[in-house]
Amino acid sequence: MGFEPDGYTFTALAKSCGLDGARLDGEEIHCHAVKTGLCLDFYVSTAFVDMYVKFGRMGYALKVFDEMTERNRVSWTALICGYARAGDMGGARMLFDEMPERDSAAFNALIDGYVKVGEMGLARSLFDEMRDRNVVSWTSMIYGYCHQGDVGAAKSLFDSMPKKNLVSWNVMIGGYCQNKQPHEAMRLFHEMQSSTSLEPDAVTIVSILPAIADLGV
Repeated sequence: MGFEPDGYTFTALAKSCGLDGARLDGEEIHCHAVKTGLCLDFYVSTAFVDMYVKFGRMGYALKVFDEMTERNRVSWTALICGYARAGDMGGARMLFDEMPERDSAAFNALIDGYVKVGEMGLARSLFDEMRDRNVVSWTSMIYGYCHQGDVGAAKSLFDSMPKKNLVSWNVMIGGYCQNKQPHEAMRLFHEMQSSTSLEPDAVTIVSILPAIADLGV
């Protein structure tokens, strides 16, 4: 008796192909799912949307999404992430506006996309609209302001964060270095060491090195 793949099998295979970038294998698996009718399964379809997003094949991802009879926040957010990563913020925003129930993941995907294309006004508007901001939301905004040279706005958000992690500290320290403020970078680095239990990692060291070089410490 031969092996008969079920929905769990196709979901796992689609996820694996997406993570590995195995585009040809993924397309072949999708064709097999279509032939067996399992592509109509909600979880299988969502997995294929995410797989095609990871491949950067947004046309295929949208086709699978459009054919879904049922969608949830995961499928919506996967597609929004794909458009945002591709730099198509118009497409990402259109989907976001159509999304029935938006969660923090969808907000973060759109904010990250706006930050990466330099649209900080639109990013801030979404950030202000969020009810459940998390450390990713705050850190994305801090990174965006630092990248545009508005260190004051970045530090204001950093100081307002209800909870910071090592990534947040690294981004702010790196932002000071990027904007030629080595004294502030060193001050913040020492503050992290004295006021938190966080241990510097490789990113922290790389972030603070320019300040050390500039100051001749």
